[in-house]
Amino acid sequence: MFLIYTFSLITSFLTILPLSTSKYWMVRAFDFPRIQFLMVNTLLLLILIFFKDEGLLFNFSLASIIFSFGLDIYRIAPYTPLFKMDVKTSNKEVNNINIKILCLNILIDNKDYNMTLSMIRETDPDLVLLLETDQNWYSILAFHQQELSFRELSMSTIVLCQSTFLRLKQCI
Repeated sequence: MFLIYTFSLITSFLTILPLSTSKYWMVRAFDFPRIQFLMVNTLLLLILIFFKDEGLLFNFSLASIIFSFGLDIYRIAPYTPLFKMDVKTSNKEVNNINIKILCLNILIDNKDYNMTLSMIRETDPDLVLLLETDQNWYSILAFHQQELSFRELSMSTIVLCQSTFLRLKQCI
């Protein structure tokens, strides 16, 4: 049972960890496996209820799993059919309006600028989203901004470096 207690405390900690304000990627990474944590926490909750025990460690493990289970449900439920959608479906008929998006994970140590520029030229996207870029990537693509007809350029370094290039055509 000690292994179950330890595992339940670890999964509870990993479920609660993203509530912190830390921007460190190892913390933010635990924002995403919510369904997996819900499944593991459900299994641990069933095991703890089935193999009832006495003692402080059991009570603490059970309380932490119940809290984690509730937190998982709270964070996942709004994305289920049980909740009302925030975005309404449009009944407006739209003819021949297409937006082409190119999203590439560049990898920060990649310096093959020409290959990316070729791909942008070939695909002729309206929106380019490049992940894991650095200032060098931004500078190279900013240099080619006019040639590629990008109207706006932006760079964000919130979680991973990301550069966004937008070209709006006469589509609306």
